[in-house]
Amino acid sequence: RWTTAETLVLLDVWNEHAVTLRKLKRNAELIKEMAHIIRGRIPDQHRAALIDWKKVRTKMELLQKRFTEERAGKGTTGGKPSTWPFFDTMAAIMG
Repeated sequence: RWTTAETLVLLDVWNEHAVTLRKLKRNAELIKEMAHIIRGRIPDQHRAALIDWKKVRTKMELLQKRFTEERAGKGTTGGKPSTWPFFDTMAAIMG
């Protein structure tokens, strides 16, 4: 389970690599690099050691799914704003 702080680190790293990720069809190597960067930015080295590229990829997929659901809930007229704390960051990443 990712903490909020760890998720924010992932989102920061993802945002830094978003353009490159959109261009790649096969992105496993870039996600491995991102996992390495994330591990370096998490202060708790025990928790950081538990994060591998597969966990990063899975977390990214879950965040994308949640963002899609949240965005759909707003509807085409704007609807009520999302209360999900990562919505605005994901909107910036997803474009």
